[in-house]
Amino acid sequence: MWRRQTRAGFTLVELLVAMAIFALFATMAYGGLSTVMQTRARTDAVSAQLTALQMAVMFIERDTGQIVPRPVRGQYGSEVPALFTFSGDEQVLEFTRTGYANPAGRQRSHLQRVAWAFADHKLYRLSWPVLDRAPDSEPVREVLLDGVESVSWRFLDRSNRWHNQWPPLNVDPKFAGELPRAVEWTLTVDGWGRIVRLVEVVQPS
Repeated sequence: MWRRQTRAGFTLVELLVAMAIFALFATMAYGGLSTVMQTRARTDAVSAQLTALQMAVMFIERDTGQIVPRPVRGQYGSEVPALFTFSGDEQVLEFTRTGYANPAGRQRSHLQRVAWAFADHKLYRLSWPVLDRAPDSEPVREVLLDGVESVSWRFLDRSNRWHNQWPPLNVDPKFAGELPRAVEWTLTVDGWGRIVRLVEVVQPS
């Protein structure tokens, strides 16, 4: 007796259902992967900002803790105090520090003239290759921190009085060349809030 041979397979409806299920799982998997990638990107951005913040604070503490009473000659020959503040287009704190690393063993001073400047929501560090500047002396300018909302300094004198600028206003001329006992930094950084650092200035013996 002849029997009709049938072949097993999928109907069109079954194929459409299978494709719909596959598309649903693919969409769910892509959504999960996208969420993971976005979370990773945000984590990396926060980590990079935290690293920059930690580096900036480290440089602040290192520079400020090594201030020395060494005035310099400015670009036009006038004497510039060992430490002074200036407010104009930028807020500037400039001083002479010791501990200038010299890994190549060059014949130069271990002192370095540096400045910190705040402008356009950025905190800059400037450094000069020489102490006494010529008219064409230009500093190396680096952005150490972005997203800065404000920066301020306070200075503690030897009478334990705080001043918002240095040298203080109406200071006795015989004390004009003195250094403060400590410098207090206050930074307000977007996403991190207010950060305060009090750094002692080691007085020369």
